[in-house]
Amino acid sequence: MKRKPLLTPRSFRGKSPLQIVVLLVLAGLAYFVTDRQPADDLPRGSYEGFCTGVIDGDTLDIRTRDGTPYRIRLLGMDCMEIHNEEKMAKQARAYGQPVEAVRRLGHKARERVSSLAAGRPVTWTIPEGTRLRDPYERVLAYVEVHGMDLGELLLKEGLAEMRRDRHPKAAEYRSIAAPLAFDP
Repeated sequence: MKRKPLLTPRSFRGKSPLQIVVLLVLAGLAYFVTDRQPADDLPRGSYEGFCTGVIDGDTLDIRTRDGTPYRIRLLGMDCMEIHNEEKMAKQARAYGQPVEAVRRLGHKARERVSSLAAGRPVTWTIPEGTRLRDPYERVLAYVEVHGMDLGELLLKEGLAEMRRDRHPKAAEYRSIAAPLAFDP
């Protein structure tokens, strides 16, 4: 028995061009969303790996022991921008600082995290009750190096500020946060 093709000119009979276009757009969106969006494949908990790079003060590249790479955003942290001029200008206005002061503080945070974590073993934890990823698809997690919480360190040294995210360490972070350490 010969099979009929799924789409034939007859299958479009009685359909307006608009209906056909809408159908094709919806099919394309379904493909994009199901095949291209990162899977929520990480259960909450702790993981071990190595820091393979530091993008800026609050973003690290980590590779797990099985070789899986992840880009991690420190949960609850926000360091000054070093890559995006528009965001730097916005931060400068918000803090009444020159753009160069924002950039310098961002570089200090990146250098501090790099000196502690780059090329070293790290533990990262995704706590219960928090979002898994941010809008840039970075995994939101606490990161520790030799038992030291990088977010806590950045806050104590005035190299980061707290984000308004809800997370288990928010009260603790709030109690230890120093003012941002802009150069005089």
